[in-house]
Amino acid sequence: MMDYTIRHLSNDEEDSKFASRMMIRAAYGFYEALFSSSSLKTILDFYTGVYKCQSNNFRQNTFVLTVGNEKVGFAEVDFEDSVKKMPDVKDFVKTFGIKDICKLLLLKRVIFFSIPRSEAYLHYLAVEEKYKGQGYGTTLLKKVEKEAVSRQCNKIFLLTYPSNTRAIKFYERHGYRAVGKPRTGYGLLPLLTNTPAVIRYEKQLSLQ
Repeated sequence: MMDYTIRHLSNDEEDSKFASRMMIRAAYGFYEALFSSSSLKTILDFYTGVYKCQSNNFRQNTFVLTVGNEKVGFAEVDFEDSVKKMPDVKDFVKTFGIKDICKLLLLKRVIFFSIPRSEAYLHYLAVEEKYKGQGYGTTLLKKVEKEAVSRQCNKIFLLTYPSNTRAIKFYERHGYRAVGKPRTGYGLLPLLTNTPAVIRYEKQLSLQ
């Protein structure tokens, strides 16, 4: 593994583009299925704008791993007090159309959950393909877990698809364990977005 740096996400254009691309990669096809009427470029451009307008408080929970001048990995972790600014509904409609915005609004009602004060939610973690298998994903994950411990969280969890075997093997290797069965109980998500239900993985963290 080459020398690296981990820093917080900035609000410049290139950082925001990188975060958007890594978010979509980490979500394993979810956004392409959700916004099925839009091109990948439209989705990327839209979420680039989302990351660009975030507050400094939100950026403290987002991390970019770089090797030299190259961005290699990205992680976003949410806590009980996390607030991610999102555009107005009219902006979503203007970008994605009525059909896809209806899916999004219903999806928010179906899968919204609160994060307990004692837990952290690993929302996204992704590494550029050519850098996978070199330890950078592990390094980012350890950084996220360290941040969670500093916030007095004794548990961290994430959601992934059962078919995402590469990610599952990665997290299991680092002590994450599945909790329950895949959540087909997430309402009409599979029917509306053509994506499978998700399964929760979690890990106990030591505060000592």
